[in-house]
Amino acid sequence: MKANEENNQQTPATDDTKATGAVDQDQKKVATSVTSTSAKAEDTEVATSADQDKNSAAADDATAPAETATDAKNDDNTSRNQAASAKQAKVRSERRRPQGPDPEEMSPAELRAELTNKNDDYVFKMHKLFVDAGYTEADADKKIDEFLPEIVAAQRIGKPAAQIYGAPTVKVDHIIHAPAKPIEIKYWMRSVDWSLLYFVILAVVFGVMGLFTKTNAANNSSSGFLTLLTMSLAFGFLLTWFTDGMAESQAAKKAGRKPSRPLWRTILISVVAVFAVMTLISFLSVLLPGLNIVLPGWAYLLLAAAAYGLRYLFRRHYHIKGNTMF
Repeated sequence: MKANEENNQQTPATDDTKATGAVDQDQKKVATSVTSTSAKAEDTEVATSADQDKNSAAADDATAPAETATDAKNDDNTSRNQAASAKQAKVRSERRRPQGPDPEEMSPAELRAELTNKNDDYVFKMHKLFVDAGYTEADADKKIDEFLPEIVAAQRIGKPAAQIYGAPTVKVDHIIHAPAKPIEIKYWMRSVDWSLLYFVILAVVFGVMGLFTKTNAANNSSSGFLTLLTMSLAFGFLLTWFTDGMAESQAAKKAGRKPSRPLWRTILISVVAVFAVMTLISFLSVLLPGLNIVLPGWAYLLLAAAAYGLRYLFRRHYHIKGNTMF
């Protein structure tokens, strides 16, 4: 009985030992399994990372040629756009560039033949308005011919006459009631006018002296014809120069600026010029006595009247107006 109990007591212990050993073995298997799983996971991650690196490298290698091709395509498009823009600019420039002969050198008939339908209608309306205003057919055509070169020149760059002048009624009214253009009186015109005036005055003086002086006027060279002519021309041009200098000094004074020719210099030069003219007359009378003949008093008066008439025609021809002695 004791032996059986001992056997029975030893048997559970062995079972416990076996159970414990089984548990340990199971734990070892689990640990081994976990370790194996972890190792496999790490291997998988490493492989996945390697695959990703390979894929990324392959993607970069595939993207690089695509980007290069895209850049090349963009550059090609840019070049084409620039070429197209340059071509369009050239076409526009050629369209704006006047074609054909110079309108100023063309005859009115050639200019009218080149008019477009719109400009031809504009010219027709202008002609009718001129005729209605009292112009003859020929005068209306002549007036319109003055504007044809400008109309054709504008037409060649795409501008119709209506865009330049406005409505035909406005243009015709402006032509009919246009203010007179100011006429520029040049220096030589004013000088000749003053010279003729001096000639008239001196000729009258010489004529009166010749008629009423009892002394022998034939020997008085100071009243000879050459003296009269020289003094008239010299004083006429000198007086014009003097008045211009005075006017310029006054204008500069009003504007608050320094005159280009001071007043004192103008007066000084004028005085010196007068003495120079008188000296020249004296020398001419001595050196050329045959030219400085003394005319009768009535002859000087006739010359004065002729000079006055010539001065009147001269002023009328050049539209010279101004306050003079007469």
